[in-house]
Amino acid sequence: MPGVYCSWTELADIIEAVSGCQLHRMPAQGWKLRVVGRMTDFLRYFKTIDSPISAETMRYATLWPNIKNTDELARRELSLRSTEETFSDAITWMVHVGHLAASHCPKVTVNE
Repeated sequence: MPGVYCSWTELADIIEAVSGCQLHRMPAQGWKLRVVGRMTDFLRYFKTIDSPISAETMRYATLWPNIKNTDELARRELSLRSTEETFSDAITWMVHVGHLAASHCPKVTVNE
């Protein structure tokens, strides 16, 4: 069952709101990102590239379907946590274990 769909802009807004950080945003058209993914795959034939960018990931990132699941959730008497709560917990954990610097996430408080 899919989770909650958010556009990239909505997702960035949520991350900024729960972490207090300011993300660097760069508008890009989906077809251009898919070309970058294909080019990166091609370059990997000649050079090691340590990047999550690929044709497949760019297809997912730009063509991800907005799957409606409200009816199915209601039928099964299920509910999902809010996106804000999920990202708040994830970012707090990342600060706590050292994957993110606390200075980059001023809204996150980590209790020892």
